[in-house]
Amino acid sequence: MKTWPPRRSANQPVRIVIHLPAEEMTRCPPFDAAAALTGHFAARAIGEAKRNRESIRTWRQAAMIGFVVLSICLFLA
Repeated sequence: MKTWPPRRSANQPVRIVIHLPAEEMTRCPPFDAAAALTGHFAARAIGEAKRNRESIRTWRQAAMIGFVVLSICLFLA
């Protein structure tokens, strides 16, 4: 059974093919696909890191609230 997307090893290179109209190929200055892709994925990495920090902060707040509520319940019992 084939899986989609196909599995790749971590060190296997990936080839990206970009199809452009002919007039885009002669544009000055030429489009730098490598810089565009690098910038895109760098921005995505920054966004994911920010979401991870926010998730950890939310988890800590929820854990502290739960600890306080548990402490109050144990004290009143």
